[in-house]
Amino acid sequence: MKTFQKLILIILANLLIISCSKNEEREIAFILKGISNPYWKVVRQGIKDTAKKNNVKIGIYSSNNDQDANNQLDICETVIQKKPKAIIFSAVNASNLLPCLHKAANHNIDLIDLDGGISEEFARENNLNILFSVGSNNYELGKKAAIYLKDNNIKGKALILEGTTGHRASKLRKNGFIENINEDIDVIASLPANWDNITAANITNDIITRHKDLDIIFAANDMMALGAAETLISKKITNISIIGIDGTVDAVRAIKEDRISASIAQLPYLIGGHALEKYLSNNKYLEYNQYIPVLTLDKEVLNSDNPLLEYVK
Repeated sequence: MKTFQKLILIILANLLIISCSKNEEREIAFILKGISNPYWKVVRQGIKDTAKKNNVKIGIYSSNNDQDANNQLDICETVIQKKPKAIIFSAVNASNLLPCLHKAANHNIDLIDLDGGISEEFARENNLNILFSVGSNNYELGKKAAIYLKDNNIKGKALILEGTTGHRASKLRKNGFIENINEDIDVIASLPANWDNITAANITNDIITRHKDLDIIFAANDMMALGAAETLISKKITNISIIGIDGTVDAVRAIKEDRISASIAQLPYLIGGHALEKYLSNNKYLEYNQYIPVLTLDKEVLNSDNPLLEYVK
């Protein structure tokens, strides 16, 4: 009889352990690029607000430097040990992060690409199951910059400040710009500034020293646009149009102060929140690319009643 009672107690204890394990909520992990960049700070806020609204457990992990691929790989390995339900990530370098993503998939952790760093083709070629990708259409961002120049009859010699060499988003933005500008715009140089304001400032200084008749600077993000603007301000040059991408708070301020002409806003607040909401919807039939609207910001738009301005943060 006592043996039977002990057996019942053991069974009940095991059932209690299993029940607690099932009820324990696993977090949804976000691996972001460095939050020193204002863009990623806004993405982070969108994630936090959406998680609070939906009452879900999240973890947000990032390095200080948004170009440190090795540190991001270390963060990914650490996150896997926490056994999250999903990892929503923005890869600094897709190839570098690939081994950790495969490991996560082997642990039945769902994967979602954030900010369009991994294409559907790349995922397929590397046998990586990514549920979907949330971000802006990077080609469209570059195209919008070209359209801005057309609409405002801006022409002449142009400098392109690219992101990191080989980075997918940078290439798409550059191609979107080049393939849609008018023939009256002559791209005299297209150089990688590594998404960095200081590098962009130095390149701009070198180019305007050799090309004093420069008319346009197109930068693949706002930090580079602002770096270029600092160089022009230091040299008291006011006749060059600068267009950036991201729509950060600093870029909005610079537009209002006439330091840059425009920024193609990605609405990062929506990107972060949308990624979480789409995952929580548990929709198994989403298209791979989930694009977020973009908005061309200049003084006129900033003074308008465009509803998307609510998300320019």
